[in-house]
Amino acid sequence: MNNIIRISILFMVAAFCSNFAIGQISEGGEPLSFKSSESFSEISYYEITKPDMEKIRIEDEKNALNDDLYLYGRKLPVNLSIDNAGEWTDLPDGDRVWRMKLYSEDALALFLLFDDFWLPTEGRLFVYGGDKKQVIGAFTEFNNRESGLFATELIFGEVIVLEYFEPQNVRNMASINISSLGYAYRSVNFLRDGKSFGDSEVCEVNINCVPEGDDWQDEKRGVARISVVTSQGFGWCSGSLINTTLEDGTPYFLTADHCAEGTSTEDLEQWTFYFNFEATACTSPTSQPSYNSMVGGTKIARGGESGSDFYLILLNNYVPMSFTPFFNGWDRSAAPPTGGVGIHHPAGDIKKISKFNSATSGGWLSNNTHWRLSWETTQNGHGVTEGGSSGSPLFNNSGYIVGTLTGGASACVAGGAGTGTGPDKADYYGKFYYSWSSNGSQDYSKLKPWLDPSDSGVTTVNGKDGYDNIQIQADFISDLTSIYPGESVEFTDISNAFPGYSRKWNFEGGSPESSVMSTKSVTYDNPGVFSVSLTINSYQGDDTLTDVEIKTNYITVIDTSTSSMNELDMNGIIIYPNPATNYINVSSERDFIIESIRIFNATGELVRQKQNNLAKNMKIELGNLPAGIYNIFLINDKKSISSKFSLLR
Repeated sequence: MNNIIRISILFMVAAFCSNFAIGQISEGGEPLSFKSSESFSEISYYEITKPDMEKIRIEDEKNALNDDLYLYGRKLPVNLSIDNAGEWTDLPDGDRVWRMKLYSEDALALFLLFDDFWLPTEGRLFVYGGDKKQVIGAFTEFNNRESGLFATELIFGEVIVLEYFEPQNVRNMASINISSLGYAYRSVNFLRDGKSFGDSEVCEVNINCVPEGDDWQDEKRGVARISVVTSQGFGWCSGSLINTTLEDGTPYFLTADHCAEGTSTEDLEQWTFYFNFEATACTSPTSQPSYNSMVGGTKIARGGESGSDFYLILLNNYVPMSFTPFFNGWDRSAAPPTGGVGIHHPAGDIKKISKFNSATSGGWLSNNTHWRLSWETTQNGHGVTEGGSSGSPLFNNSGYIVGTLTGGASACVAGGAGTGTGPDKADYYGKFYYSWSSNGSQDYSKLKPWLDPSDSGVTTVNGKDGYDNIQIQADFISDLTSIYPGESVEFTDISNAFPGYSRKWNFEGGSPESSVMSTKSVTYDNPGVFSVSLTINSYQGDDTLTDVEIKTNYITVIDTSTSSMNELDMNGIIIYPNPATNYINVSSERDFIIESIRIFNATGELVRQKQNNLAKNMKIELGNLPAGIYNIFLINDKKSISSKFSLLR
């Protein structure tokens, strides 16, 4: 390979996530360089030193013995950005394209972690492999988060390329900084060098096998594979969308607390959730199946590993209807399930199903927190659980979630996962019953406040197919509406929409003129009356819902060089003595509450102010102000009124 830029790295041990790039939420399209390749020359690449695989092997063996998170990759710090790396290509119309290529030897797949990610309107980012067969994007302003964090799916192979299209009118506005390159070395499920598809054990049963999966075609659509980011690394877990008593499509996702051990708020923003990753029939495919994925979430509640081990997440976006989501129902009763299934992604593989006939209480850390069960042989195998299955739902025969997987000793063959493991050995699921309200007294340790927000008291909730149309409404408030030149107003977005929506402010006459933040301070330097608008977008299915709130003539910046403003509002306002010598009294004889008073000299300089008061009468000491004519402004949150007084010396 030519034009190599070498970056030698001392990598921190951590593991990463991802999957084939078929379905991450994005706008779609094709990179510009694909359409007009003659205009784009080959670019150099940055070689990122691969991790020490012998060290990783030892660590992974230790993790397996301790039943720790199943890791499939390592994180390689790089700190490469649009400002310090890559190459630009100028286009004839003034637009341009930035590209950067990364290479790491022997990687089965690569993926990107961003710690500063922000794209302006009309900016478009694509990510693809060296052979250009796998493409994700276009990522746009919709993918911006206030945290600036973002992550991509896995791109198979040793090469990953970024391509950003920058229109001339938003030049130098994008922030794209890659903090780490994810290096996947196992369990990425694709055909290479004669390796059979999938990394799970041979006894596992695909979700669409007949008859095992026949009765679970709805429930399976709620189950997803998770690429987990933690302080220890990146790995695979499983989990499920879960319904609430409101049945409003709130994207709650239930998994296991131990999957999130060491996970920070920032790490959760980079978790990736893979839906519909499954074989279309009973036989495992010979190539990568399609899937859909989305990035990021927020911790809502957790049961703790010493409790029932549940972990409830609110996904960053509504699950698109194109994912065909199913929000699984639940049963919070204490009765042991008399049979059912587990649906999961063992070793990060395609979706599998395991069947049980009964469960008993106890056996993990406490007899009250978990269900204990063993798996049964079925027509197409003997499904068990493996690393990567953690957090997956346990369904009773009625199709309700009754538990989440913590761990156990099941394996395809005796001793297959270590001493004491085998097909007849027990697995343990944290009880949904216990997770409901028994892990602690605070809301953050219970499922109840979140899954039954109306406090209906019901014991079961059915699963829900998708969700009804979502209504969004843009709205905002500000701390001030009348100010003086050079002062600032703080605006706050109070829109009625799911937290994953994107926004764009426009501040007429202000600095800055626009923003995407939920709260923004804006400075106004010139007198006048200005409008403010807020546009929000929420992704629903294949559509983007949009709403705009425009407040016309919302901000008044007072011209201090004239006292003619609001003269008609002066009735009932008395200033005395006038002329004054040492002080003035300001009195309101009508329903005008004074919040602040500001006094300016004849040149417009602010010389006195009194504020943070709510009164109808105020006294202001004039101190050593020189003789002259002064403008006085009385202000509250409704209006500003003014007059003049004379000061004699």
